[in-house]
Amino acid sequence: MPTIKMTSRSVAALKPPAEGRVEYFDASLPGFALRVSESGRRTWVVLYRVNGRLRRYTFGTYPMMPLADARDRASDALRDASKGIDPADRKKAARVAESFADLANEYLERHAKVHKRSWREDERAINRDLVPTFGNRKAKDIKRRDVIELLEKIVARGAPI
Repeated sequence: MPTIKMTSRSVAALKPPAEGRVEYFDASLPGFALRVSESGRRTWVVLYRVNGRLRRYTFGTYPMMPLADARDRASDALRDASKGIDPADRKKAARVAESFADLANEYLERHAKVHKRSWREDERAINRDLVPTFGNRKAKDIKRRDVIELLEKIVARGAPI
């Protein structure tokens, strides 16, 4: 685990190892590193401790994310870790967030079928208009504009309701 003074020029000049991968740590920001693999891929990582556990957070690749941006992200992650917030958990939660189709099925099973006699109508509307449009998208990524566009399509086809 070599420690170097990271500059844009020194990062660009790093050579890939013959085999495996090497992490070059930044002398000015402890825990911040650039992982260089034998294929030449360069990945930004930060090592930190949360609740006594050593964790590694991978957050970007060089040159897509320049050194200055990576250093800012790393310092934010280290700041969160010092407060007891695990940046890797946040990343994992975003990755496993439920899709619209999952939430629609949960609504039908837990609410509509239990509380409504007209649940079949809800199911038909969801399966006809909503799931084909929003199905596998993350629910948190659906914006107001997307819903307005869908409603405009439904109105344009002459739906009475």
